[in-house]
Amino acid sequence: IARRVRELGVFSEIVSHKKIKTDDVNHNVRGIVLSGGPLNVYQIQKYSFDKKILELNIPILGICLGMQLFFDSSEEFGDTKGLGILSGKIIPIPRIDIDGKKLMIPNNGWRTIEKSSNNFPNNDIFILEKHKSEYYFTHSYRASPTDESIIVADCLYAVSYTHLTL
Repeated sequence: IARRVRELGVFSEIVSHKKIKTDDVNHNVRGIVLSGGPLNVYQIQKYSFDKKILELNIPILGICLGMQLFFDSSEEFGDTKGLGILSGKIIPIPRIDIDGKKLMIPNNGWRTIEKSSNNFPNNDIFILEKHKSEYYFTHSYRASPTDESIIVADCLYAVSYTHLTL
């Protein structure tokens, strides 16, 4: 992820989740990416996330586990509690599409992201959106926010499902 961001001309630095605290974030930070990894929401609970980072008004892009963490809960490994920053839960992608066709799960491949509101962030962390609307996916779960007005972009696979939220 850091390499791809750098290729777009944006400086990026990898910082361990074990080290980042509000005091570590300086005024030059223009965005934070919380990526996926070998852990799941259940396992990540033993690590802390300094919620004061949210008060800094820095855009945060959550990818995979990073996005799951922001919701109330995830069904990926049972009903696991998230940070509760966004109301809703992470649920399985349906295995059958709206026409009754069986789908391959996990969802692997290039998929088109479409804006679903005018709230799409205008910030360097979302610079990829300016260049390309297709992204590579490999996942079996999706976000299901309680308040649909926070959805800024989504993707159609089995159903239209959320990929970017405010």
